[in-house]
Amino acid sequence: MNFLLDTHTLIWWSIDPIKLSEPARTLLDNENNTLFLNFESSVFV
Repeated sequence: MNFLLDTHTLIWWSIDPIKLSEPARTLLDNENNTLFLNFESSVFV
């Protein structure tokens, strides 16, 4: 399955995974899943 992650999810998963729910950690740790990272940001002027 494919998942699109935002930067918060990546940071929490790599530094403090307890901030993620158990189902989220299970999905992220599953090597059969493909993870994509969203680097898009919004800038307001």
